[in-house]
Amino acid sequence: MYPGQIVAAGRSYEKAEQFSQQTKGRVRPYKLDVSQPLHSDWMDETKLVIMCLDQEATSFAETVLRAGIDYIDISAKGAYMEQMAQIDQQAAQCNGFARCRSRARPYEFISCESGI
Repeated sequence: MYPGQIVAAGRSYEKAEQFSQQTKGRVRPYKLDVSQPLHSDWMDETKLVIMCLDQEATSFAETVLRAGIDYIDISAKGAYMEQMAQIDQQAAQCNGFARCRSRARPYEFISCESGI
């Protein structure tokens, strides 16, 4: 649908490259470790992050939302979702839109208006 505009990122560039090859290059590979400080090179071109990794801390989500990138988490644990809800309750403002999904609570939305 968007050849060359979708990126599969993870700690292993090799796995991302293998996946890219399976898609005949329609998905680009990228090395990204969410537990490490983020560099703005990929954030400047990113419009949406779909997270498929259970995380303990919200720092990655906060960083991408602060950058105005939309964030969807399809693997969020209940405790993580509660942390995200606390960010919203603390009147955190962001440029992005966050949506988290949990098996326990099918959909919980956190929408933000402008800058965490």
